[in-house]
Amino acid sequence: MGPNVPTGCVCSPGYAGDVYPEAASPFYTSTCSAVVCPSRASGIDVPSGCACLPGYSGTVTPTAANPYYNSTCAPVPCPASSTGVDVPSGCTCVSGFSGTVTPTQTAAYYFSTCHDTPCPANSFGISVGQGCTCNPGFSGTVTSITVSPFYSTTCAPVAC
Repeated sequence: MGPNVPTGCVCSPGYAGDVYPEAASPFYTSTCSAVVCPSRASGIDVPSGCACLPGYSGTVTPTAANPYYNSTCAPVPCPASSTGVDVPSGCTCVSGFSGTVTPTQTAAYYFSTCHDTPCPANSFGISVGQGCTCNPGFSGTVTSITVSPFYSTTCAPVAC
């Protein structure tokens, strides 16, 4: 890339190396080689195209300056109804919710099945995550937890 060998050529974007003039045909020597995809991205090399890894959003574009690419691949935060640092590190459904969060390479860069657990037998309410109360004639509590069945209950009939 450049106007001509005598005035200087450089490697194409996404390639590292140099182009030197030579006296014999083809009148130059090139050490240009494709740069591998950066961390947080997959693919053969930058000129062929790199994609951010599952759970990361952004792009990788070739440049002519070192490191010969611009990467904006960044981890996606855990979605609503889940906890954790970010999607690539792993997300867990919040207490009282069941399901999983799986990283993907398409927007929103995760697939979440986290959903609120219904109130257990002998209790009522919208859901475990929003709070359940023992039925009339029962005493105890319903507490949300992060392992199946995603609640702990002590609702028991009250003795006469």
